[in-house]
Parts: sequence; structure tokens; C-alpha cells
Amino acid sequence: MVLRFYLMVKIMVRSHLFVKRKKQQVMVKYRLLFMLLLLMGFGISNNRAQEALFTDISEAHLLINPARLTEQNQPVIKLQYRNMPLTENIRHTALFAATEIPFHYSYKKINGGILSLGFYNESYNSYPAINTSMGTLAFAQAVQITSNSILSLAMQCNFYQKILNKQNFTTGSQWDPYLGYNPTLPSGENFITHKAVFYTLNTGIFLKQIKNNSTHHYIGFSVYNLNRPALLYTSGGTASRLPNKYFLIVGYKIFDRSDINLIPEFLFSKYRNEHTIYTGLQCNIATYASNPFLPFDDGWITVSGQYANNRSLSVGLALSQPRYKAGIVYQHHFLSEYYREAGSVELLLVFKFGKKKSAVPPAQEYRMSEVRRFFKIDNIKDTARNIKQEEQQPQVEKHKPVSLALKRDFKFSFNDATLNDEAKQYLDELADLLKRSPQMTIEIIGHTDDVGTPEGNRIISLRRAQVVADYLISKGIGPERIKVTGKMDKEPLFPNNSPENRSKNRRVEFILTQ
Repeated sequence: MVLRFYLMVKIMVRSHLFVKRKKQQVMVKYRLLFMLLLLMGFGISNNRAQEALFTDISEAHLLINPARLTEQNQPVIKLQYRNMPLTENIRHTALFAATEIPFHYSYKKINGGILSLGFYNESYNSYPAINTSMGTLAFAQAVQITSNSILSLAMQCNFYQKILNKQNFTTGSQWDPYLGYNPTLPSGENFITHKAVFYTLNTGIFLKQIKNNSTHHYIGFSVYNLNRPALLYTSGGTASRLPNKYFLIVGYKIFDRSDINLIPEFLFSKYRNEHTIYTGLQCNIATYASNPFLPFDDGWITVSGQYANNRSLSVGLALSQPRYKAGIVYQHHFLSEYYREAGSVELLLVFKFGKKKSAVPPAQEYRMSEVRRFFKIDNIKDTARNIKQEEQQPQVEKHKPVSLALKRDFKFSFNDATLNDEAKQYLDELADLLKRSPQMTIEIIGHTDDVGTPEGNRIISLRRAQVVADYLISKGIGPERIKVTGKMDKEPLFPNNSPENRSKNRRVEFILTQ
């Protein structure tokens, strides 16, 4: 009598060849359309382009589209800094800091949300301009509308303080025809205040499509300054209302392999009569913990490039690791009517805390759940008569269910065969079960990802199974009751096309026999 309990869920998706061909045709059309949008971005021009807050928008969701906050799956603190020369003596600096906190709950297709707090400041070292400080609060909610599609909605409130820098403010009234400019003369302007405090309401929507447990393509739209607050600095003037600001962002993964992927991105912004078109390309390269040539854990190196219709070109480099992300961007402004030829620099730091836990689980993401086993009963003609006969005859137990729960973190790093504390806690429970059932034996099966040689994967899969066996033996389970097997990368749970999927395939499974 054998009971087999497979504690990892294997999903097999079968589709007809006709359906596959239709999907491929649709994907080709989408790619052609996206490339057309990119070409349009290079061709559109305007009289005066609006400078974006930051060139690297990968983490500046509060400044572009708050609905994109739902892409975060663990608590983080973000810091972003920009230094941009406007003229030979005038520099514009911007600092952005934010924290994002996921909330995990489940109600129908709603599986959590993101709360974010942020602070933004921009200033000029010497210029008759307005220095701005902003505090922001946003909440984003994601809804899984299909098995592979996630829709996010967000509301945001920004609190502003704008201070007019009058230090170098001059007017024609301060010009002396004999002495020239005289700052001691009155400016002729009656400033009723040099400070303005107001708030704005913003909203955003973001739709993304999941494929192979990662974002494949996305589109987002956001509107800022919904309430259009009024600003007035001088007496006798007319209050001006802030116009709405619009953002549209589109991205599509055109190339996806196990260790590298390419994502073009298109960003359009409109403010007053000004608009800016950004077209960029991200190249993500996977890193692995056991690579002897790189001192990194499992993660990504991102190389990016971007061109804007304000005659600027930028290149960036970022490293994303389990506990942090760091990046740098250099943007060069070519000589134009509104910019001198110069470069600006951006720095990005993201600190990650806690465990990754997606607010909305991606399609096909591995999750543990109760396993219910049903056994087929043939030739049932009269249920009542069958039940009566069963009451009269002694029952022979053919299937005795055993309930086991595998901790989700019970997996291994690349080329690793050590047990973490949660794995040991689970194995302690498993050892207690085996002690209570002395007739039960266990087969331990080790698995790897597809990185490495077949011989190397065979050895590491056996090592993973053996380290579990050794731990059970140390807890008093006889070695004659344990069988060790290594299946290398022959039975993956997920496609080996990303570091996340590979980490899920590096695992052990159990078969209990009684």
C-alpha cells in the first residue's frame, strides 16, 4: 500500500497548434505597433520641451504614475538625487525620498495594496526662481482581472510649499541710466507673500500582463493636479491655476531568455502646451550567487539608454540585489534654444526589507495549499445499497491521508545544499511524523535549475537530498527508512527563464510510502 504525496504543484498547460499560431500572430502585431510608437517618439518635436523630474523613472512611481506602486512586493526605502546645470553658474538639484509598504490581504480578486509616503525637494543655487518642497501620500490597489492580467488603481495627495527666491530678482525699476543696475532701488513689485502652500490630487491606472512569472508588457496613464489649485504671489495680479499634467507609459518585453531580456519603454508627458517624448531601452542581465567572477547574489544588472525630444540622451547602469538596488544615470543635453550643452547626473539607492511577498500573486506563482485527494469509484448504481453493504462489512483502509505542509522558503541558493532555519523546523515536524508511523518510509528527491553541467547538477541534486536525509537521521530516523534520489533539472516546476523561477526549481520533494 503506497501513499504518494507530492508537495510541489506542477502545472502543465496544453494548447492546440492553431491557438499557438494565432497568439504568435497577435504578438507580432503588438511588437510592430510598439516599434511604431517608438519611431513616433523620435519624430515628434515641440517648441519647448518640459524637463522631466528624473530621467530614471524605474523607481519614481510617485512622480510619474502612483498606480505602478503595486509592482513592489516588499517594504523599501528609496533615495534619488539629480544634479543638472542650467547655465555656467546656475545648477538645479532635486532630491526624492520615499518609502513603500505592501499590505497583504485577500478578498475575491483583490490581494493587497501598497501605501507610500514620499518627500521631494528641488532648488536652484542662485536664480530668481521658485524652490519647491513636497510631501506626498499615495495608496495603490491591484486587482487580478484574469489569470495573467493585473489592473492597478491609485489615488495620491501631494502637499506643496513653494518659496519664491527674491535674492536675485531684478526689474527695470532697479536700472539706473547713469550707474547701471542698482539692487538698492525698489523692484516696483509689491510681493504679498513669497510662500505658497497648497495641495493637489492625482490618480493613475496601470495594466500589466504576466508571462513566465514576470511582467511581459504594460501600459499606464496618470493625471496630476486634478483639483487645479490657484497660486498668487503679487498684489493686484491674477491668480493662476495649475493645469493638469498627463503621463502615458508603455513597455513591452521584445526579447526574453533565461539570462537576458530587452524591454523598450515609451513615455509621454504633457503639461500646459508643452510635451516631452522619451523612448528608451532596458537590457536586464541575470546575476547568480555562485558566479566566481561576480560578487553578487541572485539578481539583475540593468543597462539602459534613453532619448528625449528635448535633444537629450542618457545612459544608465543599475544593480538589483535581494536587499538593495543601486543605479547611476548620466544625461547629456545637446546645444539647443533652451539648454546649453552640458550633462547631468542622477543617483539611485533602494533599500529592501522583509521578505518578498507580492501584493497580487503573479500567474503560475508557486503557493502552498491544502491537498485534497479524491479516489474514483466505478460502477455506482445504487448509492444507498452500497452504503448499507459497507456498514455490514468490515472496512479495509486503502487510502489513509496524511497532511503535510511545506514551508515556502524551503529551497536552495544556486549551487547550495545547506538548510535554513525554516527548513529545519519543517524537518523536525516531518521527523515527528515518521516516528509516529514506524512502518512509513520516505524518498527524498533533490532538484536543480538548468545552470551548470549535467554531472554538476547530478551531484548537487544528490547533495541536497542527502543533507535532508542526514538531518532526519540525526533526529532518530533509521537510514534504512530513507531513500535518496537526484533528478537534476529534469523536472522543473517553472520555466528556467529568470532568477526567481530558477530559485523555485532548486528544491527537494518527498514521497512517503507505507
